Amino acid sequence: MATTYRDRIINEIDSIPDAFLPDVYQMLHILKTRFLPPVGDKKNRKSLEGIWQGAVIEEEDFAAARRSLFSYENRL
Repeated sequence: MATTYRDRIINEIDSIPDAFLPDVYQMLHILKTRFLPPVGDKKNRKSLEGIWQGAVIEEEDFAAARRSLFSYENRL
């Protein structure tokens, strides 16, 4: 009869003395939070959806932003 990993883990935990169970719990909690993805409802946040809808960026605005961010490009 094949046993699952869950059964094996439960058997191992059952063999641990009660005095060590808080430490075992803490280790299991750390492993779970570090290696497992969070469980729960992943909400797709759409709070900014459509904020740029209909926005028109002029070439002059783009060039001014580029000059302010990359001022070293014009130095030759």
